[in-house]
Amino acid sequence: EAVPLTADTEFRDAGRRHRLVHVPHRGPLETWVLQAYLGEKGEEDWQGQYAFTLEPFEEPDFEVINWHIGTNPRSPFTQRVYVQRVTPDRHLLLHGRHLTETRSDGTVTEREVADEAEAHRVLEEDFGITAPEGMTLLPR
Repeated sequence: EAVPLTADTEFRDAGRRHRLVHVPHRGPLETWVLQAYLGEKGEEDWQGQYAFTLEPFEEPDFEVINWHIGTNPRSPFTQRVYVQRVTPDRHLLLHGRHLTETRSDGTVTEREVADEAEAHRVLEEDFGITAPEGMTLLPR
């Protein structure tokens, strides 16, 4: 569903807490940051997910950006697997060897994927993605 474009207003999505905030920026447009709530310790538990402005973009802009992050050897997305899946009851994230599950009640479970065979199994069973045979998923 749509997210309210209102600063400092918390909202929930698939059981996770989020908010949008303004951050200092030297450009002509306000910079917004989508933050996710990670714990119960206070303000430092809000972690930025991504930043944006209200500057309009055209389809070719997105094509160039997607090509760049998908092919540049310095892009984090070409260095390790990064997969997310959101369902009504949980959010799954596989980032390199690190698998995080956040349940709708706020429970977080984290663990390391042991080896390539387990990485392929997790990708298929938990994310519904079948990686090509022989594809290396884990960082060496």
